[in-house]
Amino acid sequence: MSSHKKIINTTKTSDRRAAAGTKATRYLHTNQELNIGDDRKINNSLQLLQDIKQSSKSDWDPSHFRLFVGNLGQDVDEELLLRSLIKYPSVSKVQVPKDHKKGENKGYGFVSFSDPDDYLRCFKEMNGKYIGSKPIELKKAKSKEPATKRNRKR
Repeated sequence: MSSHKKIINTTKTSDRRAAAGTKATRYLHTNQELNIGDDRKINNSLQLLQDIKQSSKSDWDPSHFRLFVGNLGQDVDEELLLRSLIKYPSVSKVQVPKDHKKGENKGYGFVSFSDPDDYLRCFKEMNGKYIGSKPIELKKAKSKEPATKRNRKR
């Protein structure tokens, strides 16, 4: 009977395990430490953020691809979400709904992409990654059904 030592591949760690190490800020997207390194990207993200704040829900382009971003921590706002996804050049809109009474986010958000490749790449790369204090959960966003007599709330 031969004894085989189990080989553990340490190069493929999840962000959760790596974040527990000494340089956790490398793996987290937070307001405290953000190093994009490209001034052009930062300026474009700030302009996009200004455009987002001036637009409304009806401004969503129906031809774009939307992701639902769930499990957002209370420290995440539209700016942090946008800065976390700035590496996907076709991000066209970001929304993080707020509870007007409490003044904090509702724990979810939406992101729109004009390019389907960026949409899929973001879904594959960012699902389960930490943005702020929690790992996000990405899903395909569903469009609201128009109210009819049958599905209208009474």
